[in-house]
Amino acid sequence: MHYGRVSNWSNSDDYGAYVEGRLASFNVSLPARAMEVYADAQSGSGDNFAAFGAMLTDIAAVCPMQNLSRVAAEHFDSNVYLYLSTHRNNGTAAAAAAAAAAHRRASPVASAGSDVEAIFDKWNATADADREFVRNMQDLFYTFARTGRLPQNRDVTSGVYLVGKKVTTLRELPTCSFWARTDGIVPDFARMY
Repeated sequence: MHYGRVSNWSNSDDYGAYVEGRLASFNVSLPARAMEVYADAQSGSGDNFAAFGAMLTDIAAVCPMQNLSRVAAEHFDSNVYLYLSTHRNNGTAAAAAAAAAAHRRASPVASAGSDVEAIFDKWNATADADREFVRNMQDLFYTFARTGRLPQNRDVTSGVYLVGKKVTTLRELPTCSFWARTDGIVPDFARMY
């Protein structure tokens, strides 16, 4: 570790100490549980950087958006939809330029705005999975623009759309269920837009 940052994300001890330093003040068992939940969510890939990025994103944005969407769904007559981009690639022009400018490896985490770049065909889709992600994002967006509904017409009370190489839905995001059981992290540390 260097100045409170992880110098080598592959080093599980450094990563564990970093997460512990951030979460242990809430509950001493929370860091270990969080790392376990996010290791499972990353399919045991061992990508600590992606796991920590997903953890922060869930706390600051994804889980609060899910909660807000559900509250809205309870108070509106029309369906409220929520989708999450799960495509982990840096095929966007902005992400590729940022990584090149920083002279570092590109992040394995979906970048902010990747959905918008896919919708407007600004994604640098070179692989089949990239092209399928772009097609899926465009299908969701243009179906909604044309009909006011998403394919399958599942509102947030029925599930969250996960958009990547395929479009799937989950009734509940498991990582958000985890944070909901913690004491006040979500929504207290949510990023309010």
